Amino acid sequence: MFGLKLFRIRLDYHAIAQPWLKEMFKNIEQVIIQQQFTTSPRDFILLCDITWNKTFKDIDENLSELVNEIPYIKDITEISSDKNRTLCFIKGIHDERYTELFLYTTKEFLCFIEYPILIKEKFGILNLVGVPKDVDRLVEFMKEFGSIFEIIAVKNYFPSDRGLLSVLTEKQLPVLKCAYELGFFDHPRKNGARSISKKLGIAHTTFLTHIRKSQNRLLSALFEE
Repeated sequence: MFGLKLFRIRLDYHAIAQPWLKEMFKNIEQVIIQQQFTTSPRDFILLCDITWNKTFKDIDENLSELVNEIPYIKDITEISSDKNRTLCFIKGIHDERYTELFLYTTKEFLCFIEYPILIKEKFGILNLVGVPKDVDRLVEFMKEFGSIFEIIAVKNYFPSDRGLLSVLTEKQLPVLKCAYELGFFDHPRKNGARSISKKLGIAHTTFLTHIRKSQNRLLSALFEE
């Protein structure tokens, strides 16, 4: 995974999607697509977390309206509901104008989407992963396609499933990585806590706390039964 970057993108919807999105958001505040399970290039199954707005009626009625009024949704299976939120599977088909675009993005530009995806009425926020030069090419292609978007953040990409390191928090992992690269664990030690913490821009006591907690988490994960 060396060299991969995660680009967080705010995307305004293309004109061809706006009519049915406006219909979908009559009773919805936002949708978080937790994961997509693709059965074919055309078909999809989405695990979605729906937040209903203040005007929502009966949840069963709202879900039925989505199936009846949105042409790309074929079925919805409710998993759980709590007040104004519903977790569900949504089964449907991609707009055929987008099917070829999705396939082209993966094959031509070697980029992929990292879930979850946030969908609001006027815009969506997604994470696009790829080598910077490939993402740059994809960005130019998206502009030619007519997409309006903004890259709001760029960071190194770490897969959510990265083995033993997955037990570390987002703060602990970079501190531990930096400590290793700068020889904190070498014998004799190449750099001490104060030197490394200064490079990281944190207090040396904070650095030592992160190291201690990281070691504890790793050892617990390694030796737990």
